[in-house]
Amino acid sequence: MKNTTLCYIFREDEVLLLHRVKKKNDLNEGMWIGIGGHFEENELSSPVSCVLRELKEETGAVPEEFISLGTVLPSPGCYGER
Repeated sequence: MKNTTLCYIFREDEVLLLHRVKKKNDLNEGMWIGIGGHFEENELSSPVSCVLRELKEETGAVPEEFISLGTVLPSPGCYGER
């Protein structure tokens, strides 16, 4: 399993989400998702570096404040979720 990051950008009562319509054969096609992606080789020990890079790549944004809410250990396919 590859290491990935996920973040949500909040402004007052709004949340920035991305609508996935671009990639072929994408498991998330048509869904609204948070911002994130796979770690680069030089980021394996730094989830914060990865999420900040993905945020800039996907939105062009650089946050004024960043708060980590922790780590999630998923069980993909365990409950048939998509």
